[in-house]
Amino acid sequence: MIKKLKIELDVGLSDSELVSYQKEDSNLKVSIEAWNEQIINLLFSDVIYMQDMGAWRFSEFYELKDNMPIMQKVLSVQFEEIPHDHHYRHFQLLDIDGNSSFEVISESFSVEIK
Repeated sequence: MIKKLKIELDVGLSDSELVSYQKEDSNLKVSIEAWNEQIINLLFSDVIYMQDMGAWRFSEFYELKDNMPIMQKVLSVQFEEIPHDHHYRHFQLLDIDGNSSFEVISESFSVEIK
């Protein structure tokens, strides 16, 4: 079983929709419209991986705590020898069926709600 930590936001992601995402340098901004029409901006910094698997509607946001194969692959591209104390974190947005639809590996993230 994959260890993951559910990230609770001040506004729930159920019935939310992807508005846009944009990458500038190593930063990524993912804008999501919540059920109540508020905009949730997920701001990731020092992004080394992003995958959009047909993201459209979201239900939940997680940080994966296990050392997933994709994390190992991405880190092996970044580093000649993967340090044990790297600060990269693996984030995952789930679609309304509970499947991964958007993933990011970055050093950190913050949330902005408008």
